[in-house]
Amino acid sequence: MDIKAYSTDTELALTLCSCRIWVEDSNDETYTVYAKVLGSFEKKKLRGPFNAGACFIIKGSVDDWKFDQVTCKP
Repeated sequence: MDIKAYSTDTELALTLCSCRIWVEDSNDETYTVYAKVLGSFEKKKLRGPFNAGACFIIKGSVDDWKFDQVTCKP
């Protein structure tokens, strides 16, 4: 098994909720990013596939949240 690390810069501003973010690399070339707000009735959301760096923002409330790709800050 070949385990590789990914770099992440995470900033959380949460009020009475929490979220999970995870990355899955299915073929050693591309990856998919998943997000789920715990306690929400909304399904997990996924973005990708990607083969380079990508930045995202999760915003909203427990049952009305968005998971959007944004321009990465330098």
